[in-house]
Amino acid sequence: TVLAMDKLSEADRDAFANLDRSVATLAPADLGPVLAEPDASWMTRIEAEWKRRYGS
Repeated sequence: TVLAMDKLSEADRDAFANLDRSVATLAPADLGPVLAEPDASWMTRIEAEWKRRYGS
């Protein structure tokens, strides 16, 4: 989930922990480490590289 679980109440954390998962839903432990979003300042470089590779 994108939620900060440590900021939820205990009741809300329990509700998430007790959700039924389908075969297509991974448990949080199976998802791997959380990655921070890139800094917004990277967008200029990413956009320029995209245009260079794929055109406008």
